[in-house]
Amino acid sequence: MVISKICCIGAGYVGGPTCSVMALKCPDIKITVVDRSTERIAQWNSDKLPIYEPGLDEVVRQCRNRNLFFSTDIETAIQEAELIFISVNTPTKTYGNGRGRAADLKFVEGCARMIAEMSQNSKIVVEKSTVPVRAAESIMHILKANHKPGVKYDILSNPEFLAEGTAVEDLLKPDRVLIGGEQTPEGQAAIEKLCWVYEHWIPKRNIITTNTWSSELSKLAANAFLAQRISSINSLSAVCEATGADVSEVARAVGLDSRIGPKFLQASVGFGGSCFQKDILNLVYICEGLNLPEVAAYWQQVIDMNDYQKTRFSQKIIECLFNTVTDKRISILGFAFKKNTGDTRETPAIAVCKTLLDEGAQLNIYDPKVEPEQIMADLTHPKVTDSPEYVKRAVQIFADPYDAVRGTHALVVCTEWDEFVVCHRRRHQRPQASCSVSSSCSSSCSSSSSDGDQQEDSPEQRGTNRGLSPFVVPFVVFPQSLDYERIYASMMKPAYIFDGRKILPHEQLQQIGFHVQTIGKRLLGAASQSRPTVPPSSHPIPNGHCAPLANGADSTASDIASPVDYGWEEGEEEEDDDATAFNFRRDLQQQHTNSRNSKDGDDDSSRDRYRLPLDGIGQRLYNDAAGWWQCFVRMDCTGTLKPSDETDVPGRARTQTHPAGQRRRSVEIYRARHVGANYAQPNSSSSPTPPAPPPPTPHRFQIGCRIVRTVRNSVLSDAILGGTPTIESILHLSPRRVASPAGGDSSTELTSGDDNITIPPEDRKYYY
Repeated sequence: MVISKICCIGAGYVGGPTCSVMALKCPDIKITVVDRSTERIAQWNSDKLPIYEPGLDEVVRQCRNRNLFFSTDIETAIQEAELIFISVNTPTKTYGNGRGRAADLKFVEGCARMIAEMSQNSKIVVEKSTVPVRAAESIMHILKANHKPGVKYDILSNPEFLAEGTAVEDLLKPDRVLIGGEQTPEGQAAIEKLCWVYEHWIPKRNIITTNTWSSELSKLAANAFLAQRISSINSLSAVCEATGADVSEVARAVGLDSRIGPKFLQASVGFGGSCFQKDILNLVYICEGLNLPEVAAYWQQVIDMNDYQKTRFSQKIIECLFNTVTDKRISILGFAFKKNTGDTRETPAIAVCKTLLDEGAQLNIYDPKVEPEQIMADLTHPKVTDSPEYVKRAVQIFADPYDAVRGTHALVVCTEWDEFVVCHRRRHQRPQASCSVSSSCSSSCSSSSSDGDQQEDSPEQRGTNRGLSPFVVPFVVFPQSLDYERIYASMMKPAYIFDGRKILPHEQLQQIGFHVQTIGKRLLGAASQSRPTVPPSSHPIPNGHCAPLANGADSTASDIASPVDYGWEEGEEEEDDDATAFNFRRDLQQQHTNSRNSKDGDDDSSRDRYRLPLDGIGQRLYNDAAGWWQCFVRMDCTGTLKPSDETDVPGRARTQTHPAGQRRRSVEIYRARHVGANYAQPNSSSSPTPPAPPPPTPHRFQIGCRIVRTVRNSVLSDAILGGTPTIESILHLSPRRVASPAGGDSSTELTSGDDNITIPPEDRKYYY
């Protein structure tokens, strides 16, 4: 029964870790891992292993060149071994009959032919790769047809149930080990020998023996069930977004049912990895071959739902960025299909990047473990693009996440790396020690690794169910999590975060100023979360402090007495919900405390903090081609607003400076929304009594103290305000770069699209 020498053909994600742990636990067995790739074997014999798995490097260091060997000498290893694992890739066919669904077994067949050719004595051959049902029968036919006299073979099925990212822990403490073989005395003897190897560290009760076909199908069924759960919760995420439900709450309520359980109910951008899609497509092909079309259609829908989820998430990014991402730079955080691995096979990030690149976006990509060469190879693959040169120009890969997000319009989280999962402090709170999982975000972190390759349990769940081994750290605790306030400051405004893994603290990010979108939950944008509570009846605006918004002429500034005009609603907290407003407030409070000009009868501190002297800024209105409009308005407190003779000139930006010698007093910064191109004209009367409301006109501005609105307007016209200017400048809310508060000797440009706003040196200190 004793096995003294084992050979594993294939030094990949399964063969390498499996044999490393086996060598660690079976020091008396010589284990040789062979592969045709000289480069891969050289990496296994170096300090930089070809794959990343927590704890694997320590296991390899302890066993390598002791009883664990990596070699390209396949013939010698096969001849010496008593037991041979076949652990090679079984990809989906890309050609011929069964293309796109059937498993390609050419590598398995090649191994069988090598074993038959090189063996000098009897062998136990073990299927470790995921194969279709009755693949063992094909292997046996090849071995028997090519066997040498006196050489016999026993075929076993021993599928792996590893989760990339926790593979070492899964091997050290597996839920079960499944071994299938022929129901004959010879087959049972072979099963007992393999059981003896595993019993070195695994309790016998956790080793299950079946017939060969049940073992092969069990592997396909396990992956299909896990992928099905992910697609099921992802399908409900679309319903949640449409109805206002929260998919995390739904998943928690459903998972508390003991018949269902909480695992693999984490909605995300979709599952990836080498096995889920491949194995389900293989199962679909088998069902079609067995004339079971309804069963095939059922499992095909799991794949269709996964593709739909990736497409839906990608389209959400485009829609939120004003339905165009052309020439916009977007940061992709995470490219591996899950955390704690460098594997990018079938990663959802590829689908997201493909859609954005097809729309003309520029991408900055950061992943802590995926090699840049691998990322570029994936994105330039013929399945992804027919223009690899364009991809190479449009994609930049960074080794530092802060460099990757600098100057970008949006940040897209595609992998649930722990360093992205930050329990961010609220603004003005004392910093606390960073963590990978804490009480404030445990709900979003508890099962973030829901879409692993061949996995059954998420890494977090595995770690809580079993004790930690001395060779693996299932939770990678980063001493420095990402600083999202720093990230926000370096991004274009408005700054967007698209959380494809539901791992981020959304409310805290919104408080920073981000516009946050996620899976399976409606989140109000930061700019529409809250507005100041300033009911007009109790907080009247003094005459001259706000542009008149009445829908007709002969109105005064004090005529505005409608919550609709101001955008105020009772009961809302007075808090800066827009990032630019916060930056204005911060700098003006710090640098202009002593320079504020006070108006008689005006004690409103929220407006007072915006008041400052301003020279040299002309009137400005930016025409956003997409039709979405937000702006800041700098207004002279004593000026008047008159309609222009040129109010409907779409697509052009105009400026008009102050008349020479015009006395400048203080100005105030307001937020406004464009609702047309017809402006109210106040008369000289200062009477506080408002006239009867005039009939509505099709175009106007809404301007008020610290108002933010976003409206859809297909035609946005430029405006020139004649006479004594009241609107000193109207600035687009998403400048590329704003001047330093410290000022300088030269002008600085605020860039938005193809239009620039030039700030003279004397005014630079008033901008953030």
